[in-house]
Amino acid sequence: MVDREKVSFSVETINKIHGLPNDEVEAYLGHQLINAPTQGFARIMLKKIVWLDAEWKKIPMGRLQLYPHQLTTESNVWLFFIKKKILPTRHDSAMPFDYAMLLYSILMKQAFNLGYLMQGALFA
Repeated sequence: MVDREKVSFSVETINKIHGLPNDEVEAYLGHQLINAPTQGFARIMLKKIVWLDAEWKKIPMGRLQLYPHQLTTESNVWLFFIKKKILPTRHDSAMPFDYAMLLYSILMKQAFNLGYLMQGALFA
């Protein structure tokens, strides 16, 4: 509740607030990368967001153990924006897999469903 008013946190409402389309299939062709990634895709994605010799590991709860010095300069800038403006998070050395996928989608200029990601963060 906000000022005694019920507020919907549905994907559709979030997208409407941000002026984004709700048609997931046609408007968000890159969204499947975030929604249902494959193991092979994770390696491809990491090659784009980390430096060539960076080592990473997957830790429990779907998180990647990545540090800022392992990310490319462009990835670091976008990750800062994601953490401050899109999906606020506490300072943590482990990066959620969703953040890595979002980062990859931004760098590859692939559309994704922002409402879906924000709703997931709100209810996590």
